Order: sequence, then structure tokens, then C-alpha cells
Amino acid sequence: MAKNLEISQPQGTRPITDKDVQAAKQYILRREESARLAQSIAEDLIGEAAEQLVSIAYKYNISPTVFTFDSSINEQMMDEVNVIMDELDEELYLLLEESALSCTKDGSHHNALLLFLVLLGHRNMTLRQTLYAYEWRLLQQVGALSAAMKWLNVPETSARAKTRQALGSVNATPELRSAFKSRIEFSNPYIRSGGAATYPDGTANVQGVPNDGLNAIKNVINIAIASTWMRNLQNKMEENKEIVGYYQDRGSEYPCNACDEEVGYHSIEEGNPDESPMVHAHCRCWRCPVFADGSMGEMVYD
Repeated sequence: MAKNLEISQPQGTRPITDKDVQAAKQYILRREESARLAQSIAEDLIGEAAEQLVSIAYKYNISPTVFTFDSSINEQMMDEVNVIMDELDEELYLLLEESALSCTKDGSHHNALLLFLVLLGHRNMTLRQTLYAYEWRLLQQVGALSAAMKWLNVPETSARAKTRQALGSVNATPELRSAFKSRIEFSNPYIRSGGAATYPDGTANVQGVPNDGLNAIKNVINIAIASTWMRNLQNKMEENKEIVGYYQDRGSEYPCNACDEEVGYHSIEEGNPDESPMVHAHCRCWRCPVFADGSMGEMVYD
């Protein structure tokens, strides 16, 4: 029996060992590292794209009070903007796909997980559509920051650096807060709304999704990677007929009633990751497979 854990298992199951627990925890640590690295790379890609967008904003002689990234303002400008945003979209999706599917080297598992991954979106959207929605939000926020910077005569070099630095807390930026105070003078939708985050269709942001486009994208990346890795784990446990269930325990002290309620033994049929609270942000819960009594089997983690 694993040390320092009061694991209650049903009769007819093989006791969990320290080795079993450590292997289960290592899988979660690998999953977290994959998500952390992907988010870090994504932040760099987004920061570089934001700086390029600011340069485009400064390139065109458009009054800051009417400036926004929209084809109705300047079609040529938006052609340049779309090139940057299309490239960013492709890079982010490929990064997410590679990180999410790095949980397995098995070709058949890879294909099944890819089908699972593409449907992991918000508000009945696919994953690609969800990424686009938050990239659109990012674009609107960079446009608002550009308008505010130009309005206050901030030099382009400084505006690029300030914008990149502000992406994680856009509405706290001094220049944008100053523009909010005079928002009646602006036609930029984000400034006129006082910094209200929306979706492309105009609906308001939903609870649980960060207001800032950067953080919303990072949130999608984190949850999609976690969901895919946990689906892979569930698939592997279901394939092994000697595994009859799993033990779940907390891997952090992050306050979460859902995670608390899941601590304990579960039959293998209970592990549907579509409904599992293990795929939410900040979750570090680990699952250790439980084998039938007398089994000599071992869990193989890719």
C-alpha cells in the first residue's frame, strides 16, 4: 500500500504501491510541463504579433479618435493585419495540437485524440473557432491600445513595448485608462465600451474566461492540453482489461469542491473525461489505475 495515503479499495483488487502512485503523479507533471511550455511559446508569438500590429497602426495616418482595426477604416491596412493574424492563428493551432498530442507515441491513439481535440471549444464552438474568437478579441484590444497610444503621442517604439507588456492586463494600462475617461471622443468600440470584452458576434464575455485575449488564449491552451492528456490516460486504462478502476487524489491545495468530491476509488466506467472535473484550469489531480487482484499487469505511460 502506498505510504501516507488512506486508500480504500474494493475487494478483489491489487493494492496500489508507491511505484504506482509516483508513476501517476509523473504523468500529471509531464502534462503540466507540456501546457506550461506551450503557453510560454504562445505568449511570445502573441507578443511579437502585437508589436507588428502596432507598427501597422502607426504606419497609417488615421486619426486616433476613429482608429480601429476594421476594413471600414482602411482596407489596405486590414490586408496587412490579416496576414499577421492568419499566421498567428496557424502557429498557435499547430503549437496546441503538437503539445496536446505529445502524450502518446501510438499512431492509433494519436488519430483518436486528434478527433477529440478539434471539438474542445467554448460556447459550442470547435477548438479552432474558439482560438479565432480570442484572437479576434486580442486584435480589438491591440487596436484600442494603439489608438490610445497615438492619442497621447507615444512614440511607436515605446508603443510597441508598452502594448506587448500590457497584453495580460489591458484595461489597467495607463494610456488606455486615460482614453476610457474620454471615450465619448472615440469611435473605437473597445474604448467606447470602457473595455468590455466580447465575442466576434457581440455577445459579452462569459464567466470563467479571462477578459484579456492573451489570457483567454492561454486558458484554452491549458485546458485543451489537460483534457487531451486525460482522455489519453482514460483510453489506455479502458484498453487494459486487467484494470478495473482508478484511485484519484488531489495534487495541489487549490480550492476546488469538485476536485475534493472526486477523491477516492472509482470504477473504470466512471472516468469519462468529457464530464470529469479533472480538465478544468489549475487542476493537478492524479489518477492511479487499480488492477484486479492477482494481476501482474503494469500501466504503461507513453
